[in-house]
Amino acid sequence: MAVIVFYLFSFILGLAVYPFIRLALPGLEDKGYAFSRLLGLLLLGYFAFVLGSAGIFVTRKLLLGIFVAIVLAGLVLGFLKRKDFARELAQNWKRYLIIELIGLAAFLFFLWVRYQNPDLWHPFKGGEKPMDFSYLNAVIKSTVFPPYDPWFAGGYINYYYFGFVILGMPIKLLGIIPAVAYNIVLPLWYALLVMGAYSVGWNLTRRIIAGKKGEDSPELQKLFGQPFWAGLWTALLLAFLGNLGNLKLLTDTLASMGAAGALMEGASVFQKIGWFFKGFGMVLQDIPMPLYPGDWYWMASRTIPGEAITEFPYFTFLYADLHAHLIAMPFVIFSVAWGMSFLFSHGKWAENQKDNRIGFIFSLVLGGLLIGALKPINTWDSYTFLLFNLFIMGYTGWRYMEPVKFVKNPKLGKVITIAGLMLVLVVLSSVLYTPFNRNFHPGYSQLGFWTGDRTPLKSYFTHWGLLLFIVLFWYLWETYQWLAVTPLSALKKLEPHRRLLTVSGIVLLVLLIILLLLKVSVAIIVLPLCLWSLVLILKPDQSDAKRLAFFMIATALLETLVVELVYLVGDIGRMNVVFKLYMQAWLLLTLALGTALVALWNDQHKWTLRTQLIFQIPLILLVASALLFPLMGTTDKINDRIDVNAPKTLDGMQYMQTSSYYDMGVAIPFWEDYAAIRWMQDNIQGSPVIVEGQAYEYRWGNRYTIYTGLPGVVGWNYHQRQQRAILQTNEVQNRVDAVDKFYMTDDLNYVRSFLKKYEVSYIVVGRLEQAFYPGGGLGKFAAQEGILWDEVYRNGETVIYQVRLP
Repeated sequence: MAVIVFYLFSFILGLAVYPFIRLALPGLEDKGYAFSRLLGLLLLGYFAFVLGSAGIFVTRKLLLGIFVAIVLAGLVLGFLKRKDFARELAQNWKRYLIIELIGLAAFLFFLWVRYQNPDLWHPFKGGEKPMDFSYLNAVIKSTVFPPYDPWFAGGYINYYYFGFVILGMPIKLLGIIPAVAYNIVLPLWYALLVMGAYSVGWNLTRRIIAGKKGEDSPELQKLFGQPFWAGLWTALLLAFLGNLGNLKLLTDTLASMGAAGALMEGASVFQKIGWFFKGFGMVLQDIPMPLYPGDWYWMASRTIPGEAITEFPYFTFLYADLHAHLIAMPFVIFSVAWGMSFLFSHGKWAENQKDNRIGFIFSLVLGGLLIGALKPINTWDSYTFLLFNLFIMGYTGWRYMEPVKFVKNPKLGKVITIAGLMLVLVVLSSVLYTPFNRNFHPGYSQLGFWTGDRTPLKSYFTHWGLLLFIVLFWYLWETYQWLAVTPLSALKKLEPHRRLLTVSGIVLLVLLIILLLLKVSVAIIVLPLCLWSLVLILKPDQSDAKRLAFFMIATALLETLVVELVYLVGDIGRMNVVFKLYMQAWLLLTLALGTALVALWNDQHKWTLRTQLIFQIPLILLVASALLFPLMGTTDKINDRIDVNAPKTLDGMQYMQTSSYYDMGVAIPFWEDYAAIRWMQDNIQGSPVIVEGQAYEYRWGNRYTIYTGLPGVVGWNYHQRQQRAILQTNEVQNRVDAVDKFYMTDDLNYVRSFLKKYEVSYIVVGRLEQAFYPGGGLGKFAAQEGILWDEVYRNGETVIYQVRLP
């Protein structure tokens, strides 16, 4: 029932905002329908965020009021524009139905994945779920914003938390248990990602065909024509296929089996091939491959030696950390679609002046709301995609928009028009999120020059191999077609760009030499492809749609070069720089390459048989290799549970009832914690402070703050030090030490001061506390029962005490 209610709720929100989004995105042939649910959820979260930041309590009644207001506003606008609305629905209802069916298929598929393994913790590959779930619970429980920090009692979350607001407000309104909602939100977010990718690929391909063959082209009248397949392939490349990491894992494992202990390093290619086939023969003899549980889904995210993270969307969703970059992905695609609409509409929103003005206002407000949201959702994305859209605005304004009338010089007038539009977008994206910007203080904001190990070409191809193959073949085919119909005399049309091309070529050559001297080997791939992209962008009579695709490809490639040169000072090497920028690059590349792949496939009849085979055979092999991740990785993730006999469900807490864990040499059965946590959820009102035993990151510590969202004295040490680095104090470590001392000491004066300082209301003494704090310190809890605290819950070895008011 929770699944159905949540899905229908998002559908109703999408219908309610469709009348607005169709006015704001006129450049998209589907009028942005695929993004309507996302916008509806964004508006619900945004209004709750603004009101909560103003001190108005965010209750379920308030959220219901916001929801009703959004629906009523949509109904009113839909009624006022009913004729246009009815005409669009008559023309596009089949396309909208396809979008809905694709989204539903993605939702049901990932719902099945989560049903098979809904666990919110794992002893070895649990990831960031504990922090994410704790923060989500705290956001749901908070009545004002910024939300209180469940891992730092008395403080607020100094992290990009707005994504949790967007997800948490529907959960709060609908009253769905968060441990269940977590495993509904993930499939819904995956569906929104797939729908958005499909829409971008569909619109991009349709615009290219319309520009080449006209709006009346028979191909555009087909429901399952090239735009459909381009949209589908865009979604598959972006959200389903993996990198080639599992191909590398497979070949390396088989070769090591065949080598039988011989040193792999320094062996010749022929030796490795021989070992590979020998290992393959061993597998055929039912000899198992020496892989650990989780390798099939984990190793693909570590294709670069060292600490760098090389995630891609399907890994991120499969791993299921409800982390900032996961929540941001659909919004990133939405921001690209916004820029695409601005470009394709030529900065014009309607034929008559009144509707054009309304569309202009809606579009810029939507742009500010959407692009501005990226900073409080996942700050890394905000700068990239703000600049991305500013470039699009600049190009569109210069080429298509009218100059301001109060300036006689038309070029200066266009510059003023462009600058004005850019300024409005920048100001809106900042001002609309003033409450967040005012309170967010990142500890790491300085970039440094990276002098450590660079990415080997082998690792680069392991991650980007399939996508680079499509880019290369598309560029070759585009260039061939251009030169085939272009006499040498026609190249004079490039004369206006001659200086730009010459300077760009020289600059890139110099850069290439410098970068190779710095051992940045990927530059030999990136820089030539970027120059090639520029040439294709500047091709005379090039369509805007293709220019946008080449621009996305060039931007993505440059991001893969940037990570070789910079890092975030204070962070763990360049781990997060690679992690965040590689994800952005994956999104940008795949949004363009669904169109490229379908164009290449459909143009094969123009090629020789040899060329077709040169294209088809490597493509099929690369796609098959990329499919290894969703096939093997998904199976591995489903089976990689702390207890293989735990129930299959959507409740992320159910694994506790059958699971146990060994730590500090002691067995810790989880069923006691499960029952105690459920008691807390059902009986503790508000957000009183609790204290529980400390454990190292990623272990079973902080389990009560994680599953209740109640504020604890301190959470994961390193994560809190990261998020509070701006303080430049030892406050986090002091709290960790204070909690340890509280459990171990017999000094009642210290105990009283600790309880008073951190305003503790509840104390947890369970199996983990007994494992981590052996000795006599825990004896004080029974001895002081009825004096300093009262026992309010007991089950087995787990006791919860309520602190007596002073």
